[in-house]
Amino acid sequence: MLTLASITTANLEEYLSVKKMDAAPSDLFRGRFERGEVAAESAKLLSRDGQCIGGYSIANAGQKKIVFVHINDVLSTLEEAEVLTELASGVGDKAAALIIINKSNSAHAFAADSPFISVQSHSFHHLTPLDRPLPQPEAFEPVGIEILSTQEVAEFLIHSDGEFTVEGQLDYYESCSTVGGLLQRVNGVIVALGMVCEPRPGMASIQMIGVHRDYRRQGRGSALQLALMHRAKAFADVYAGATHTDNAAMLRVMQKNGCQISDEQWVYTFR
Repeated sequence: MLTLASITTANLEEYLSVKKMDAAPSDLFRGRFERGEVAAESAKLLSRDGQCIGGYSIANAGQKKIVFVHINDVLSTLEEAEVLTELASGVGDKAAALIIINKSNSAHAFAADSPFISVQSHSFHHLTPLDRPLPQPEAFEPVGIEILSTQEVAEFLIHSDGEFTVEGQLDYYESCSTVGGLLQRVNGVIVALGMVCEPRPGMASIQMIGVHRDYRRQGRGSALQLALMHRAKAFADVYAGATHTDNAAMLRVMQKNGCQISDEQWVYTFR
C-alpha cells in the first residue's frame, strides 16, 4: 500500500536521503524547511508498506509549476495511477504543470501510454568539464543577444535543424550574467548559429545550435559547438547541455567534442 506524507522534522532527513540531493541543495532545502517556507502540499515522501521509496517536490517557475519526482523502485500500474492522482491534486492547475523525472535519481519513469499524462520531451543530458585542452576552433562571427530578434535569424530557424526557437529564450537569457553567440555566413546567409550563456556562476549552457539544412553533414555543427565551448571557457568551468534522445546528429556532435552523457530526463504534462 502506498502512502504520501508531508515533510516533517521526523522524516526530513529521510526525504533528503531518498531524493539523492548533493550537500548544497540539501542544506538549502533544510534551511527553507526550518524557516517554514516549505508548504505542506509542495513536498511529499512516498512510502510502500512503511518503507520509503521516493517523493516529490513542487517548485514555482513563473506561471508554471515544476514537479520533481524521484522514485527508487518500480511502480505497478495501479501505484503509478495513485501517485499521479495525488500529483494532480497537489499542483492545482494541471495545465500549468510539468513533471520531471531524472534517471540519475529515479528508478521509475512513468509509462508513455499513461491515461493521466503524456511525454513532452525525452532527453539526454551531459555535464562536461571545460578545464581541459580543446582543439583549436574554426573562425566564427561573434554576435550579441540582439541578433535573435532579427529577420535573418527568423528565416534561418525555418531552414535549420536546431531544437530551440527564439520564443521564451530571450526572457531566459535576461536572467543570465553572460550571453553571447557565434554564427557563420555563406554568401550573406546564416548557415550556422549558436548561443552560449551562464545560467549559474561557473556553468555554461550552449543553446540554439542550428545548421542550415543545405549545409549539413559538413562538420559545421561540431565546429560551432567546439567554438562555443572555447568561448564558454572564459567564464565557466563546466558545460551543461542536453538534446532529445532521437536527435542523432546532435548526439554525434556531442560525442565528437567529448561530451559524455551523464543523465536521462523525461518531462511530462497532464492530459
